[in-house]
Amino acid sequence: MPIRVETQAEIFRRIFLFNKSFEGKKKLKIAVVYSALSQDVKDAAVAAFQAQGMTAVAITESALEKNLSDVQAVYIASGVMNAEKICAQNRVLSITGIPTLTRNGKASIALGTKNGKASIIVHRQQLKNEAQEMSAELLQMAQVIQ
Repeated sequence: MPIRVETQAEIFRRIFLFNKSFEGKKKLKIAVVYSALSQDVKDAAVAAFQAQGMTAVAITESALEKNLSDVQAVYIASGVMNAEKICAQNRVLSITGIPTLTRNGKASIALGTKNGKASIIVHRQQLKNEAQEMSAELLQMAQVIQ
């Protein structure tokens, strides 16, 4: 069962504290990138990240590349196909609530469930591609995909 987007936003806020690349940032900006398949989720995701004290905007996949100048992380919703390349080119962290995206190298960090509890999945190569540096403490808590 997927984790509610409100819970994801709260967990991602905590994960961001382990990102050395975010040190010194006053207020993070999250782009929620969506497709036709995920239009129903975009508003809830934006509201959830805003409720956690972040700036959040919804962006279509086709407009993503043009709208990353002041974005620190991209939340990838279902149906989005090529955000990982754009995130890597722009050195922006990619996150998602879809574990298979991270397992397949399409996002750096995903939230999933294991034994009924939230779990963190990290794709190390995609993190490196995006020039993101997570603390060893986070990597010890996560399932790490090489």
